[in-house]
Amino acid sequence: MRTEYTIPVRLDAKTFRRFGNFDMLRLRKKWVRPVLFAVILVAFAFLALLTRKEQSGMIAAVLLVVGLGLPLVYFGSFLSGGQVPSGPAPPGIHREAELRRRARD
Repeated sequence: MRTEYTIPVRLDAKTFRRFGNFDMLRLRKKWVRPVLFAVILVAFAFLALLTRKEQSGMIAAVLLVVGLGLPLVYFGSFLSGGQVPSGPAPPGIHREAELRRRARD
């Protein structure tokens, strides 16, 4: 049996950001898939270089750029304040933020 509790909380921007980092990276473990993606693509880039065939350097470079670039953009967009695709958000978080914005205006 699951019981929900609602606790009104007031957070400043810095604390809310720290909580967001903790929630996304520690609790939800959103760092695992981008890191796994990077490891797989870097491994394939290394394997492409080992074949020493024509154009294997180009394929390896593309795999490295994509394999390292996409996770960096993913984390960079989150840490800079942008939204990272995360699936459904817990109810109330976005609603309360919207209510605060409306109250300020």
